[in-house]
Amino acid sequence: MEWIKLLRNGNVDILGIRIGVNFNYAKDILTKKGYIVQNGNNCLYIEMINIDNILENINVRFIYNDIEIITEINLNVCPNNAQNGIDIYRKFTFFFKKNSSYFNELELNEVVGRSFINNFSNNLIGVCIFLQYGIEDNKNLYPVSLMINNTFDRKKNFSIDHVKNSIYEIYRNTSPVIVSIAKNKIEHKTRWKEIIQMLLSILLVILIYIISINGRYENLTNGYVLDKWKKEVYHIGTEEMPVRVNGTINNR
Repeated sequence: MEWIKLLRNGNVDILGIRIGVNFNYAKDILTKKGYIVQNGNNCLYIEMINIDNILENINVRFIYNDIEIITEINLNVCPNNAQNGIDIYRKFTFFFKKNSSYFNELELNEVVGRSFINNFSNNLIGVCIFLQYGIEDNKNLYPVSLMINNTFDRKKNFSIDHVKNSIYEIYRNTSPVIVSIAKNKIEHKTRWKEIIQMLLSILLVILIYIISINGRYENLTNGYVLDKWKKEVYHIGTEEMPVRVNGTINNR
């Protein structure tokens, strides 16, 4: 799912936008991607878009606070049949489950015959995935919501703007995006990559040395050899080129 990406600090990127960025920056990025971005009440929203040829007629809202920082992202989709709704819910849930080293999965809530709610969280964000069994007008439609919000504004009431802005630097400043891979797998892969590179380097040095040695000496007549590197001639069995027999050096 290229439209949703996990960042190394545990934040999540939706359509290129993450919690913590300025709403003008978000609007500019979304517009450059070709989306029709509308302004609502403290939010940016795009309606009825298609993603990855799988998710259709999606509505996305990017909610910002009083200092114009994105603090919440909501994605809502109402697929045209129940099975599609269930499949989308499972896709959303699987994304966070397989990145479990970044998230704590909270208790699954089920209202039998009505809804499923999955919750995930870490130090930066809280995630809620909601599946509803049918709507009043059509019981065969299973709408799905993916809601991502920040944990700082939810836990504390920050009243000083520059304090808020400093906190959201944590969300903005992060290392490059991971493509849906758990942290331990990335570290494991990196270690093996370094080991393989080191072994290949050693083998390359040995190979170059063997090739060089193979062409260094040239046999002459009567037990003499030419050292092409030093441009000197040695007699086999002398001090310059002794012969070792059963661990003992014999010089002629």
